[in-house]
Formats: sequence, structure tokens, C-alpha cells
Amino acid sequence: MSNAPQIVARSWEELQQHIAAIVDGLNDKPALAVAAAANPFMAIEELGYVVAPEARAPIEDRLRFKPKDAARRRQLRERIFELAGMEFDLDSADALYEVLYRHLSLRPYPDANGCIPSFPDTRPLPFQVAGGGELEDPLRALEGKHDVIEPLLAYRKLDASKPRFAAAAQYEAIRRGERTLGVERLAVRLKSRDRSRPDDDPDAAPSRGDSADPPAAEAGFPSSVNINTASESQLELLPGITLALARRIVRYREKNGRFANVADLKNVTGISQRVLELLRPHVTTKNNKSK
Repeated sequence: MSNAPQIVARSWEELQQHIAAIVDGLNDKPALAVAAAANPFMAIEELGYVVAPEARAPIEDRLRFKPKDAARRRQLRERIFELAGMEFDLDSADALYEVLYRHLSLRPYPDANGCIPSFPDTRPLPFQVAGGGELEDPLRALEGKHDVIEPLLAYRKLDASKPRFAAAAQYEAIRRGERTLGVERLAVRLKSRDRSRPDDDPDAAPSRGDSADPPAAEAGFPSSVNINTASESQLELLPGITLALARRIVRYREKNGRFANVADLKNVTGISQRVLELLRPHVTTKNNKSK
């Protein structure tokens, strides 16, 4: 690990502020760029950046999933914590075991012979390749035992739909050259928007230094979202908008009335010029796009 002073990112927006420097750092170290494909969190730590514990889950949502699925994953996680009465690491089999079987005292239903089976496995489901057949979740044996089970099953299914980041031991093996990903070099690029071309021009060339999202978050954002009528859940699907910011936008609108134009979003606490530029291609104040 680097001995350089660490820069702490406490949100997705804070991480984006450093993304150009991170991309440059990865491209200057080809082996590190390859390792970043396995676990971006550990790779950026080597560059002197660290993600705060409270920001890790929402940032992982945005790195692994398209915006719609990332928002859904966050909503499920918040619902699970609400129903369980506590927050915990959903990726930890031990933590989930403690919550389900000790904190909530859940037990599976008796089988046909009246015997109660052993506690279902709480380990995360393995990555399920599309078209490969759906794996039955062991925790389905707890259906109907508590309201937390339904969103938990949905969360685990969504989580298994995308590959997870490599564990620390796997990452270190990649860095030592003891394990490979099948590639020797990766070039990390920023997505830029050439304002002389349409926003959806597929030939728009990427370059360093422009305002941009990390590569994993380039596609899938909605377009023409009306900020005067959109709900919190619709606003949260937009680039740079967290659940907290979505709530502030709605509260501002309720207190001050309709936004006259997109630039008025800067009146909402937390909407910086950078976030506003990320939003411009995706939002409107009318039925047809207004920037």
C-alpha cells in the first residue's frame, strides 16, 4: 500500500471529484489498472484514496450496477435495516446469521416429519450468469417468518446478478502476479461530452480532464426527467443524485414552487456546479428538454 497521505471520500460525489486523478494514476500503473478491475476499492487505496465505511455500500452500488438497479439495491437495503431494527453488513454471512437467528430469533418451518431443519445458509449467493438457471436461495425456507425476508431475498437475488469485487486475498494474489484475470493491460478512460455534438452521439470521443463519471456508470441514466414533477425515487436514478439530494430537491420544490430552469437546481443545498453539469443532459423543467 502507498504511504502517501490518504484522501477520504465520504460519498459518491466526493469520489467523483477525484476521478480524473484516479484514472491518471491507474493508467500510469498498468498492473494496478488490471487489479482495479477485480477490486477498485483496494486499487484506489494504493493511490492514496480511501472510501469511508458509511460510503462503501452506496459507492459499490453505483460501481457494480446500472443506476436503476443501484437505486433499487439501496432501497432494499434501507428497508431491510428498517425491518430488522438495526444496520449490519449484508455481505457478511456471520452478521446476517446473528440478525436472523439471534436478534430476530427466526427458525425454518418444520419439515413433513415435524423436524425443524438446521439454520439455512446465510452466505451470499454465488454470481448467477444470465441464462444459466436461477439458484434457489436457502433463506427462502424462512419465507413468512418475518417481514424482513421478502426484501432480503430480493436484495440477495439482485446482488448475485453482478460479479462481486474480489476479496482481499484474491486481490493481493493478483498484485503479486500469482493470479491473472486473463488480460495483461487495461486502459481506463473517462467519458466526456463534446458540447458541439448531440449528447447521445455514440462517436463522442472520450478524453481525460472533462467532467465525467467512472466508466462503470456511463450508461443507463434516464433522460428528460422533469425536475418539477419527478418523485424522490425517479430523481435518485440521475447521475450525482443521492437519496438525500433527491429529498432536498423535492422539499425545495414544495417550499419554493416550480423550478424556472435547470440552473435553478443550484439553489438546492448540495447541488454543486459539477453535479449540475452531470444533470443537464438528463433533466428538464418542461415536457421538452430545457437546459
